Amino acid sequence: GSRFTRGNCNADGTVNLSDAIFTLNHLFLGGPDPPCRRACDSDANDAVNLTDAIFLLNRLFLGGPLLPPPDGCSAMLAEGAVECERDSCAGG
Repeated sequence: GSRFTRGNCNADGTVNLSDAIFTLNHLFLGGPDPPCRRACDSDANDAVNLTDAIFLLNRLFLGGPLLPPPDGCSAMLAEGAVECERDSCAGG
């Protein structure tokens, strides 16, 4: 499957406010399906829900915890738009 960046829900290449808005729009307003659901799982709990948008907003605006590293990546790579060979969006 294609690679993904945790938190980049709208798949525009950057992790920012628009990703949290995309998540909320998808969950509560019938917005489009995310290109890669795993990228929307900001808190890495294997579900896409309200907590993902809250986790991302906390990180972006309140200095909250780093986004968990994508599957197969070292925790030290968690900051920023990290992509690893083993980050797979296979299966959505």
